[in-house]
Amino acid sequence: MNKKVLILSLLSVQLGFIFTTINASAETISTQFDARQQQRQSQQSKALERQQVKNPEVRLSVEEEEKGKMPSNEQPCYPFEPTVILPSRTSN
Repeated sequence: MNKKVLILSLLSVQLGFIFTTINASAETISTQFDARQQQRQSQQSKALERQQVKNPEVRLSVEEEEKGKMPSNEQPCYPFEPTVILPSRTSN
């Protein structure tokens, strides 16, 4: 009878150890899966954001460009003279 009790107690200890190891492994696998899933989700979100963000068109169309020009039949109120910027001279 003592042998049976001893065998059963050893068996229960071993089973407890096995189940604890399996549970820890399952938690590790679950954590790794969650991390991979979050990484995939983050990549998908970034890809979707890149698709949704439109690059603004900053070039003027021909009509808008012509709106800014002075009509040919008008003259400015004062003369426009070109400005020339010369390089600076350094004294030795």
